[in-house]
Amino acid sequence: MPTKDQSVGRIKTVELREIWEKEANGFSKWLYENIDYLNEALNLDLEVLEAEKRVDDSRFSIDILAELQDGSRVIIENQLEKSDHTHLGQILTYSTNIEAPISIWICREPRQEHINVINYLNENLENRCFYLLKIEAIQIGDSDPAPLFTIVCQPEEEIREIGKTKKILESTRQARRKRRESSDTLIVPARKDGFERVFLGENCWYSAGADTV
Repeated sequence: MPTKDQSVGRIKTVELREIWEKEANGFSKWLYENIDYLNEALNLDLEVLEAEKRVDDSRFSIDILAELQDGSRVIIENQLEKSDHTHLGQILTYSTNIEAPISIWICREPRQEHINVINYLNENLENRCFYLLKIEAIQIGDSDPAPLFTIVCQPEEEIREIGKTKKILESTRQARRKRRESSDTLIVPARKDGFERVFLGENCWYSAGADTV
């Protein structure tokens, strides 16, 4: 515990726009020059390549293009506001067009609908990884403000296993549906136990509404 002559500061949040007025020339420029903050938050080893990277001669630009040590490309999109559909669309467009296996989306407040989408992508896309981070700025007393990154969504093996299980269940349901639609034979069993063991037990035939005997 602190002694009587020790002072304890109080953490307070600082408006992001008070530190970085603009996204491109403010926060993105700062992050480009201080990528270690993001590396520490994500436990990655990113190396920045280019800021405002133009995508295939279009009018759209990636906020920050980075790469991992193995050469894998990483796109980073920044928002100093709530997450929106526009940035979600940009992330999907950029990651597809430059074949970036990792996408990082940083925003002030992730909306639940966008959290759901990023989790869905991580569940179902095996060769793509999506991170969604919340950015805040904090200050203790009169100290300089410091960025605080909180991971909201990230690729995890448990999430991918959930996605695989959903695919297997859906595939099984579709197969059963097709078999039912193509069934045109009615079997009247002589013995109920044999019918349930051979026909129903092996998942080859389906029982109609009438009772077996």
